[in-house]
Amino acid sequence: MSREFESVWPGWKITERIGEGSFGQVYKITREEFGHVYESALKVIEIPHGTAELQSVKNEGMTDEEVTGYFKGIVEEIVKEFELMSQLKGDSNIVSYEDHTVVEKTDSFGWKIYIRMELLTPLFAYIRENPFSVRDVILLGIDICKALEVCQKCNIIHRDIKPENIFVSRLGRYKLGDFGIARQMEKSTSMASKTGTPTYMAPEVYKGEKYNSNVDVYSLGLVLYRFLNNNRMPFLPPAPKPILHSDRQKANLLRMSGKEMEKPCRAEGRLAEIVLKACAYDPKERYESAHEFRRALESVLYTEEEGRLIFPEGDALKEEENEYVLSGGKPSRRRPRKSASAEETLPAKDREMTETSCSDRTVPIGEETEPDRDRTLPSEEEPEAAHVPPVPVPAGKGSPEDPRQEPKKKRFPKAALIPIFLGTAAVIAGIIVMIALLAGNHAEDLPTEQGSQQSAEVTKVTVPDLVNLTAEKAEQTLKKSGLTMKETERVFSETVPKGHIVSQDRKKGTKVTQGDPVGVVVSKGPERV
Repeated sequence: MSREFESVWPGWKITERIGEGSFGQVYKITREEFGHVYESALKVIEIPHGTAELQSVKNEGMTDEEVTGYFKGIVEEIVKEFELMSQLKGDSNIVSYEDHTVVEKTDSFGWKIYIRMELLTPLFAYIRENPFSVRDVILLGIDICKALEVCQKCNIIHRDIKPENIFVSRLGRYKLGDFGIARQMEKSTSMASKTGTPTYMAPEVYKGEKYNSNVDVYSLGLVLYRFLNNNRMPFLPPAPKPILHSDRQKANLLRMSGKEMEKPCRAEGRLAEIVLKACAYDPKERYESAHEFRRALESVLYTEEEGRLIFPEGDALKEEENEYVLSGGKPSRRRPRKSASAEETLPAKDREMTETSCSDRTVPIGEETEPDRDRTLPSEEEPEAAHVPPVPVPAGKGSPEDPRQEPKKKRFPKAALIPIFLGTAAVIAGIIVMIALLAGNHAEDLPTEQGSQQSAEVTKVTVPDLVNLTAEKAEQTLKKSGLTMKETERVFSETVPKGHIVSQDRKKGTKVTQGDPVGVVVSKGPERV
């Protein structure tokens, strides 16, 4: 195998076998030049796949010429996919295709197709060696949505979104790979096809109906659902119950029948709503595009500093003895990945891992967060926690900067108390006035001290993020924080749905006195003419 490959691409050497895909083997290959070592992944596809496949076609009564034409047609179809992959080459969230060649076998019937691709780490291999958090699940969804946005611009439907086709780069980017079954959209919609993995397949694809690109949104939604649900797909028995083969069949039938899914047990609030909308049975109820899905996920992406407040016990989803659990300790961090494998997954079946049961603790994901628009990846020299500038806290009631503080009454100057009257009666009167004023000043000092003490004991609470929440949900969120909601205005909005919060008068994260009102502007939806 090595000698044959090296004659095809001189300079490249096969160093190890790192995986096995649906149609062939995957190897790590290297090339050394001027002291520098370059690495790539090599996928080798054999057509026909084996002697059994060749014999099966012959048993159908085909002549040798017809058999040759049949398998040659398969090779031509695969080569057409390389044109598709070259259109996507260079995108940061799609596995990069580098080169290919087709070689006809000399010792037997058939062809070998060599494909050189970017060397990456399969998602499951990464999770086994690195912390994986709720935040990482959201970032995974955002990155794969970006890949699907490129596909939609090229009029391409992937149709096989699943964890085995997701990879992680050294810089921590999630990438979509394996476009072996992808086709141009016009071909997909003109003739029904059930191509894809049934576990993640959209109902309309399974039923042979016409479909569009949001079938990829559905499949990606199921991927996120799985990781946020203790690694279990919808309608499977909850952990730690074992999963039987009949359970998988039943779960698929329930999903294809349109039974409503329960929320993932590791997702609450807005995050749960987003995932369930992506997995909606009716295509019209899903996100219309990957762009819309991405924007929704960005709206609940929280920073590492915010994660410490949302998840005091940590937000990492770790695999411990084949179980994904919400672990305690520090939140996981995005860091450069180890490149250990290739564009295909390591030998692994599409298994569901046994999970621990969901915690009874409610985790309000996404209710008090804001998008991490400018995501940066930490380097190896980066300190344990990224520096986050302190949030400015406005002065509370009782401090000089607080406009709500009542000004203190000016004390009468003591010099004005000196008796200036002549005569005994005037002196006595002056003394009486002085005593009265001094007593008044003392009485005035007492409540001030008490007021200062009371101010120090006033409960301070943090203002949550209400933007994009429904008015009802925002009011509930404020009530949990000990605050009240005051609707100040209703405006038309092209981006915020009707009945959702457009803005708030108190910035998220500021400290205010418990019981204070928070003014909000509510959307009336897009203006219609």
